[in-house]
This record gives sequence, structure tokens and C-alpha cells, in this order.
Amino acid sequence: MSDEYKENSIEQTSQVQAPAVAPANNGESQAVTALVLGIISLACVVAGFTVIGAVAGIVLAIIGLVMAHKSSVLGCTNGKRTAGFVCSVVGLVLNCICVVLVCFGLAIAAVAMSCWWL
Repeated sequence: MSDEYKENSIEQTSQVQAPAVAPANNGESQAVTALVLGIISLACVVAGFTVIGAVAGIVLAIIGLVMAHKSSVLGCTNGKRTAGFVCSVVGLVLNCICVVLVCFGLAIAAVAMSCWWL
């Protein structure tokens, strides 16, 4: 072996880096996710008078509630988690009301269509 090869191998072995340490998960990312999903579920209320929009809002609100709970379990108690929780609850309630109103409206329309000759 040549001296140059030995020097290169020594330099390579001395440049070993420590493994990267993952950042501590304190629930901040789950809180932000809950907030975003809660806001989107509130936006689905506008489209809630279509059944697809309301169902999508309900699903997003439920996922937002789960993420808010996960963030609180991980120790995050900041305003983002609280806002995500509140937005998700309000979105869930309003989207459920929209589903009920749409179903009620469809039932009334069906009855009206069956009695159109009266």
C-alpha cells in the first residue's frame, strides 16, 4: 500500500459523523394539522348544501378532532390545538346540520312531487 492510500483512509475514517437526532415531537405538528382540517371543514359548510361537501366536512372535522386529541396527549396545549379543536367541533356540528337539512329537503321534495296533481 502506498502512503497516499493510507492517508486517505485515515482521513475518511476520522470524518465519521454522529447520527442525526430526530427532533422531539411535542404535538405541534398535530396541532397545526388539526387547525388546518378544522378550517377546511368550516369551508365545507359553504358547500354543505350538497351531500358530498357535507360528508367531506364531517370526515375532515373528525380527523381534525383526532389530531387535536393526539397533540394534547403529546403535551401540546397552545392556541393552535385549541383553535383546531374548536374549528373541528363547529365544522362537525354545522356539517351534520347541513346533512339533516338536505335530507329533510329531499324528503319534502319527494312528497311534493308525488302529490303534484293536488
